[in-house]
Formats: sequence, C-alpha cells, structure tokens
Amino acid sequence: MASLTSVARACGVSIATTRRTVRAQTGLSYRKWRQALLCTRAEALLGGESPLSIKEISADLGFATPQSFARWLKRARGSTPTVFREHTYERTSIEEAEGSPD
Repeated sequence: MASLTSVARACGVSIATTRRTVRAQTGLSYRKWRQALLCTRAEALLGGESPLSIKEISADLGFATPQSFARWLKRARGSTPTVFREHTYERTSIEEAEGSPD
C-alpha cells in the first residue's frame, strides 16, 4: 500500500490536502483507512478461491516477509493467515453443505 506522501505526490496535492480529503470522505485518518483497506484485501485474498500462497499474498500486499504479514494480521484481526484461511474454508464448506439438498 502506498504511503501518504506517495499518494499525495501521485495526486499532485499536498500531504495535508490528502489527509483532509481521506478524513472527509471516510471519517478515518489516512493510517486507519489504509489499514482497513489492507485488511479487506488480505481477507479477500485469503478467504476466496485465490490460488496464491500466503507468501505470494504477503508480497502482493507489500510486506517484506510472510512472517511480518502474519504478525500484522494477528494484531489486526486476531488470526494468522493460515488459521484465517482454514476457518474461511471451513465456513464455506459448511455453508455449501447446508445449502445443498440431501
């Protein structure tokens, strides 16, 4: 994910303008908004039919190592990538089983 400085530079506006715009549009600070986006993206990649490995997902999200991604996700969502993926798979399997006639 892009830093506040790089987003402001890419948009051709000041950091303060970027900060104000994000807060006005989302009600969140840039840091919290970025964190929420990162969580949403991580959950989508881990919970979907993504063929990507955790190592590939961590690199795609901009983490230096899979371990740093795992620590971040554990703090952010209370679960490691592996456990999150397993629980998502279990929920999906249960929902599919409950929805199919016997």
